[in-house]
Amino acid sequence: MERFNSYLDLIDMTHVHAFCMEHGSLTVYQRGEKFVQEGEVGKHFGYVASGYFKYATLRSSGEEAVCGFAFAGEYVTDFYNSCSGAPSEVSIIAGRTSEVYRVPISAFKKLISCKEAMLEQAMLGALYRTIYKRYVQIYRYSTEERYNLLLAEHPEIFDIVSLKDIASILMVSPVHLSRMRRKMSGNPGL
Repeated sequence: MERFNSYLDLIDMTHVHAFCMEHGSLTVYQRGEKFVQEGEVGKHFGYVASGYFKYATLRSSGEEAVCGFAFAGEYVTDFYNSCSGAPSEVSIIAGRTSEVYRVPISAFKKLISCKEAMLEQAMLGALYRTIYKRYVQIYRYSTEERYNLLLAEHPEIFDIVSLKDIASILMVSPVHLSRMRRKMSGNPGL
């Protein structure tokens, strides 16, 4: 699958990948297990070897809202808050059994501040650019247009992620997403 997190296309993460593979402990998360708990300081940075994680927060109604994903070949952490020692704004939850090469956030911070002097700044800038793009798309495009963009960039996402989580990231109900998929496919039985 094409990278979900386009910020990774903006910076060279070769050293970070090598660091995770060399110094990380391979950790298995079962579906529903949390890499980071909302309200707690994240303790790890990880490279997702298999599976995926969803970034989620709770709405005031208590309902889970998915605001991001980290798939195999991508990195998982609440970057800014974990590196700053601040409580996480999200929970990061395994969407299925997932393997992660996990390193302590302190070791990751040391890597990006010492060996890669510009890497931390580049990562923050790339993350900001990606998040800002997603934010603007919410206003620029209709739900149907955002659905089509998601499908064009990640055609196999429905094979990996639950309908409920895809609906959440598109900010619609699962029922609305199902109706939209039927309408757009011309297949009322979908």
